[in-house]
Amino acid sequence: MDVDAALAWLNELAIASQRESLSELQQAIVQHVWQGKTYGAIAALYGCTEGHAKDVGAELWQWLSRALDERVSKRSLKAVLERAIAAQTEPGGLAERDGWVGRERDLAQLDALAGQGAKAIVIQGEGGIGKTAIAQRYFQQRPFDCVLELMMAKELQNLTSVESVVEEWLLQDFGLEPGREFGVTLSRLQRQLRQQRVGILIDNLEPALDERGQFVAPHRRYLDLLRVLTGPQVRSLTLITSRDRLCEADVLVEHVRLSGLTLTNWEQYGRAARLSICSESLAAMHRAYGGNAKALGLLCGTIRADWEGDVAAYWREVSRDPLAATDLRNLIDAQLQRLAALDANAYRLLCRLSCFRYQDIPSIPTAGAIALLWDVPEQERQRILSALRHRSTVEHLQGRYWLHPAMRAAAIQRLRASSDWEETHRRAADYWTQSVDTLATRADALQVLEAFYHYVAISDFSRAGAILVQSRNNPWQQYLSLGGILYRLGLVRPLMAAATLAIEQLKDRDDDTLGELYNLLGDTHWIAGDIHRAIAAQTRALHLAERQLEQSEGADIHRRAYCEISELDSFLSLGLYALDLWELAEAAAYFQRVIDLAGDRQRDRWTNKALVCLALVRAHSSQPELARQAADRVYQSLLTDPTSLATGRFAYFLQLLGRAYAVLGDRERACDLYERTLRFAEEGQYAQVKAKALSGLAQLACQEQRFEKAKALHEEAIALLDDVGARCDLAEVHFQLGLTYRQMNDTANAKAHCERASHLFAQLPAPKQVAKVWKVFRTGD
Repeated sequence: MDVDAALAWLNELAIASQRESLSELQQAIVQHVWQGKTYGAIAALYGCTEGHAKDVGAELWQWLSRALDERVSKRSLKAVLERAIAAQTEPGGLAERDGWVGRERDLAQLDALAGQGAKAIVIQGEGGIGKTAIAQRYFQQRPFDCVLELMMAKELQNLTSVESVVEEWLLQDFGLEPGREFGVTLSRLQRQLRQQRVGILIDNLEPALDERGQFVAPHRRYLDLLRVLTGPQVRSLTLITSRDRLCEADVLVEHVRLSGLTLTNWEQYGRAARLSICSESLAAMHRAYGGNAKALGLLCGTIRADWEGDVAAYWREVSRDPLAATDLRNLIDAQLQRLAALDANAYRLLCRLSCFRYQDIPSIPTAGAIALLWDVPEQERQRILSALRHRSTVEHLQGRYWLHPAMRAAAIQRLRASSDWEETHRRAADYWTQSVDTLATRADALQVLEAFYHYVAISDFSRAGAILVQSRNNPWQQYLSLGGILYRLGLVRPLMAAATLAIEQLKDRDDDTLGELYNLLGDTHWIAGDIHRAIAAQTRALHLAERQLEQSEGADIHRRAYCEISELDSFLSLGLYALDLWELAEAAAYFQRVIDLAGDRQRDRWTNKALVCLALVRAHSSQPELARQAADRVYQSLLTDPTSLATGRFAYFLQLLGRAYAVLGDRERACDLYERTLRFAEEGQYAQVKAKALSGLAQLACQEQRFEKAKALHEEAIALLDDVGARCDLAEVHFQLGLTYRQMNDTANAKAHCERASHLFAQLPAPKQVAKVWKVFRTGD
C-alpha cells in the first residue's frame, strides 16, 4: 500500500467522524512518518518548529486511536493503517462495520484453551485464512491491561532482533529501561507480565522458522522470549500466528488450526458488501477458494469495481482459472516459493499431490500420498508428509489429504512443467489400481476408476482403456471387468463418459480392448435407456469379435475361445436390447443364435442365459408350452448347479426367469426366484436388478390384491431406477404401477403412470412398447 492511498482513506475517515479532512500539517506528518522521517526532519520540510510538529502528531495519534479503537503511535502508524484499510475488504476485520463474519467457534476455542491454563497459542492456517484478524479480535474483546504486538517481517533477512523487540516493549509500553544484558531485560519483562494481564500478539512467525519448525540459527534467542512468555506465574496470554507449526520442545504451546469461512459466512459478507448474490456461483467460488477470508475480500473488491457487483457474471468469466485475480496468484505463489526454499522434498510432494482430481474421491489416504514419494528413502516419507501438514499447504483430516482448488491450480502448473509429470500420474494410477482387492461398493469402484483418469492425463489411452476392461474381484464371483462392476453398482454415467473417451482415442485400433470397450458402452447405453446407441455400440463389438474369429484360424485354443465368448456376449446383449424395444421376433432370433453357437457343455452358462430370455419371449408371444419347456430346462439346470443359486452370478437372469414363470401363472416359483434375486442384489449392491426384482414382487402382490404392498414395492423400485438413470426399466415399472392403480379403480393415477411410461418409452424410442402400454391399459390384456 502506498502513502497516497492511506491518506485518501484517512481523509474519508476524518470527514465521516469530524466533518473535516486532515489539516495540511497532519497530512504531512502522516506522509513523512510513513516514510520513516523524524519530527525534526518533518518540521524542517514543513517550516514549523519540531515541538509544534510533535504536538500535532500527538493529537493525531490520539484521534486515530479513538477512531480505530486501537493504540496508534508514530512507530505503529503504518502497520495499523494497513490492517485497518485491509479490514474494509477482508472478512474477519476488527470492527463490525468492517464486515466481521463467522469465527465465533474459533474465538470460543481460544477462550477454552486460555481457561485451561494455556500461556501461548499458535493460530495456524494458510495465508489469508484470517489468523491475524482473529488474534486481534480476541485481544480487543477481552480485558487485558495492555496488548503488545510484534509484526514479524515477511522475509528472513528483514527480521528484527528479539533484543530490539523486547527493549521497545519495555521503553514504550512499560516506561522501563532495558538492561545491559538481554537476560536482565527479559527478567524485567517477566516481572511486568506477572503484575499485569498482558496480551501479546506475535504475527507471521513462519519467516523465523526453519524446515523443522524451529527458530533459524540467527534468531534462536526468540526461544528465550517464548520461555519467559510461557513461564510460571505470568498472567499474560501470547497468541502467535503462523502458517507453519512451531516445533520447539523447550516451550509448551497449543496449536489451533483454522479452516476457511463457511458458505453462510461468505454469503453474509457478500450481502454486506452489497453484491448481487447468485447462490450457485457463490457456492462454486467458496469451493474453489476453500472459504479463504483473504480471497473473499479480494474477490468482493474486484466484483464491486469491475462487475457492478454481479457475482454470477464474474464467475462465468473466471471460473476456469481460479487464480485469475493477480493478488490471489501472488498469495499462493509466495507460499509455494517459500516451501520450495525450505523443504524441496515437501514442495515436490505438494506439486505431485495436485495430480489427483479430488472429485469422485475428494481426499487421498495417507498411503496414496506416500505412494508419490517413490524417490525418497522410506524412513523419510512420513516426515515429509508431516512437513506439509505443519506448513498449512495441504488440508488434512483423520489421515486423509486434499488440496484446495486454488492451491491445486497453482501446484499443477508447476507439476506439468516439471520432469515429474508422467511418472507422478503412473505412480498414482498404480496406487489406485492396487488400493482395493474386492470391489464391493461404489466407493471401491470409483477409487479404482481414478487410475483411468491418470492415464488419460498423460495421453496413455491404451492403459486407460485396459483399466476399464481388466477383470476385478467382486461380490458376484463372476469374471467381471471394472466396467461391468461399475454399471452393476449403478455408476452408469461415469462408466459411459470413460468408455466413450477411451473409444474415441482407440477407435482406429483393432484389438481386444476396443471390442470390450464397445461391449461395455453398449450395455451402458442400454441400462441408461438409450437403446439405439446401445445397438450401434454392440454391433460394432460384434463385428470386431467376428473379424478376430476369422483371424484366429490356427491360433491357440484359448485365443479362439476368447473370440467366441465375445461373439456370444454381443449376440446375447443385442437380444436383450431387442426385448426392451418389444421387438420379440428379433429378440428370439438373437437368443436362438446364442444357443446354436454355444454348442458344447463348456458353454452351458451362455445357453442357460439365452434359454431364460427365450422362455420370456415365448411367454409374451402366447407360446406357453415352448416357454415352459425352456424355463423348466434352465430351472432344473440351476438346481443341479448349487453355485448358480448360492451366488449372485446369475442374478440378472434369475429375475428374468421369475418374470417368465409369472407370465406363465406359476406365482410360487416366480416369487421364489424374485426373492433369491433380491437377496443377491442387496448383498452385491446391484441396484438395477434389485429394482426389477422388487417390481416383480409388486406385480405378484397386485395379483393377490395386496395393493398397498404392491404400490410400496413399485415406488421403491422407481427410486432406485431414478438414481441409476435406467429409463427403459423405469418406464416398465411406471407401467406396472399404473396397472396396479387400475386394479384399484383409481383411474386418474393409473392413467398418469401409464402416460409417464409411454413418455419414457417414446424417448428411447420404442414404439411397440408405447403401443403395448395403451393396448393393455384399454383392454386389460
